[in-house]
Amino acid sequence: MTPAAEAAREAVERAASAIARAFPSAAVHVGLSDPATGLRLGLRDREKVHAASTMKLPGLLEARRRVAEGELRFEQAVPLHNRFASLEGGHPYALDAAEDSDPDLHLRLGGEAALGELLERMIVRSSNLATNLVLELVPPPAVTRLCRSLGASDIEVLRGVEDAAAFRAGRNNLATAHDLVVLLEALAERRAGAPRGRASVCPRRAHARLSLGGRRRRGRPRRLGGRLGRAARRRKHAFRTRLTGWDRTAIPPASRAASARLLPSAARRRTHGSPSRP
Repeated sequence: MTPAAEAAREAVERAASAIARAFPSAAVHVGLSDPATGLRLGLRDREKVHAASTMKLPGLLEARRRVAEGELRFEQAVPLHNRFASLEGGHPYALDAAEDSDPDLHLRLGGEAALGELLERMIVRSSNLATNLVLELVPPPAVTRLCRSLGASDIEVLRGVEDAAAFRAGRNNLATAHDLVVLLEALAERRAGAPRGRASVCPRRAHARLSLGGRRRRGRPRRLGGRLGRAARRRKHAFRTRLTGWDRTAIPPASRAASARLLPSAARRRTHGSPSRP
């Protein structure tokens, strides 16, 4: 191992130890990959853990693969509903908008949304409703098979989000830090079904949202105006398009207007990522 790699490993280990000391009940799993240098590090990265919202990444990859092969289209209309069959016995269940980080999609139930919009909401907003709707088009067994073909040997996608009956039965999605790194590398290297004519995720950009400077209002960064603001918004839009493979400007104006009204702030709580929840 080179001196730089050894120094990076020591820094990661120190950070993990600090987290473990601050949160004694926490288990810290680290997977790190630097495409520029080829550096790879792992701490407990082969141990399986509750996947929580990380299972949305392989769902995105399988959807992109099917679009690339012509089985699906980003522009195709998907009916919006909130009734899903549990993996445990097939019993129907519904998602709670108050527990979804994207509650405004629930306001459009009964209408339609483009598949590309659902993929963007699933990744950028971590929408649970969008995730379950996408998994009706890309079944979990197919998602897991794609993971295996990309070299992720332990990740398991069994079901959608908030399936309480399956959760109580111990039938949960599982992931490892190592496998998530493998999938992110496949996405960055365009090995994960990049649709023809569209760019894949930019490997130098590690985040899907731009944190812009300025005075904060109600917990949100102030929107910059003028040339700087327009350039920043173009960069953010371009990254989202590279990530999902879909141009969000294709959303019809009527659909954008329908989602303008949000639920009360109490509905914006984000608790779905906890392992104590389905």
